Amino acid sequence: MSMSVQNPSSNPAFEARPLTSASGWYVRVAWLNGKRDHIPGFASKQEAQRWIEEKATTWLSARSKASEPYFWALATRRQRPARAENTRSAPKIAS
Repeated sequence: MSMSVQNPSSNPAFEARPLTSASGWYVRVAWLNGKRDHIPGFASKQEAQRWIEEKATTWLSARSKASEPYFWALATRRQRPARAENTRSAPKIAS
């Protein structure tokens, strides 16, 4: 079962999925841009579903707060002037 937390048009979809290479489950987070995140460590589908229902909103909030300073720094960063070319000529080798 896939579910979107809060506003379905702006948040990713969360889905409980079985691991393929081991026993257990993970939560797949499908972002609108096509990126996917995996949250592993669930023993059962019910445990993964419970995490989605009870903790996905908090996870999203913490994730967005953690990325805000990074995006703010990118948005406000000044462009550095281009480096001046090295104007010194190469050393001459005696022949």
